Amino acid sequence: MSVEKGQLVSALLDGDIQDQRQFDELLSDKTARDAWQRYALIGGVMRADANVGAPLDISQRVAEQVAQEPLLQGQVVQPQITQKGAMGRAAWRWLQPAAKVAVAAGVAAVAVLSVNTVQQPNPVQQSNEPAFITNPIGGLNPVSLNAVFAEPQASSPSQATQQQQREMQSYIIDHQQQLLLQPQADVNKSEQESEKQAKPR
Repeated sequence: MSVEKGQLVSALLDGDIQDQRQFDELLSDKTARDAWQRYALIGGVMRADANVGAPLDISQRVAEQVAQEPLLQGQVVQPQITQKGAMGRAAWRWLQPAAKVAVAAGVAAVAVLSVNTVQQPNPVQQSNEPAFITNPIGGLNPVSLNAVFAEPQASSPSQATQQQQREMQSYIIDHQQQLLLQPQADVNKSEQESEKQAKPR
């Protein structure tokens, strides 16, 4: 279709054609009629008043296309199975389970690593104060423990005396250890209190 006919079709859509001769010329030209139909459909869609649900009959055009196709008498198209394609499918059958195992192993590794990082205990905060040692070196109970000891049945008085001396020595050693630690603890405590008072709030 020429540019002049395209302009005439556009003018017809706009309602600008007054000449009957031009109107008859457009009606006699099939390409101009088809162009007018397409333009009218486009305009209708743009204005949202097109009859979109109208039945579309393409059976005539399909029948024409089928009639133009050459007939294949007795010729059946067989799919070609190449050795390369068969080998690819066989390789895929072997690789597919291995790929599934690899994916499962990856998911399991991520799960284990994420659980380990989530459940790590918090680091123990260290105190500047020394800990009091309440367990005596001799393996007996500390001085602060008020325990009643049953009198051991000694076969001789010297064994009972030795037992009492060992208990007394463990009490004295425990007491001396606590006395040695007490001044250091008092110094640390007074330093912390002075630091707290020195800090501005």
